[in-house]
Parts: sequence; C-alpha cells; structure tokens
Amino acid sequence: MPKKFRLYRCKARDLPTKQSSRGGITMKVHNKGTIRVELTNLETQKTVKQTFSNVKADQPEEAIVALSNIVASLTKGAAELAGTYQTVEYRIVKD
Repeated sequence: MPKKFRLYRCKARDLPTKQSSRGGITMKVHNKGTIRVELTNLETQKTVKQTFSNVKADQPEEAIVALSNIVASLTKGAAELAGTYQTVEYRIVKD
C-alpha cells in the first residue's frame, strides 16, 4: 500500500526553525492572530470587548495602538481604553 502524505502549503509568512535530530525540518507556521480591544464605559463602568480576527503576526505596536485609539473614538458616550491584547497562534509542522 502506498504511504499517505500530508501536503502543507508554504507561504512567505512561514518561519523556518531548526533541523530536528531525525533529519526532518520543523517549521513554525502562522495559524491565526487576533487583536482584542477592551474599553470601559465611564457611565456604567462596564467593560466592552471588541475582537479583530485574521490579523497578521508581525504588526508593529504603533499600528495596534492606533487601532485601539480609533475604536475608542468611535464608541457611543464616554469610554476609556482599558487594554489592548494581541494573540498570535503558530502551528509547528515537521517534514
């Protein structure tokens, strides 16, 4: 019986890592990224969360802070920026 092979699509954002001891190469592949902006409504003291998915892994801090400020300026009423969180998920693939 023929062996089953998995095909992985390699893109420019794939980050090669080290060679394994068995001769195969492991790769660190960007799987998904999110940015979450948390705002506090000053009138009700409730926290509002806004999540942006499908974000590239290598975003500069200035762009993330600018996005947070834009989201804060678009809210109804008075709101204060409580925090901004970036989550990047990688998948480790071995050849």
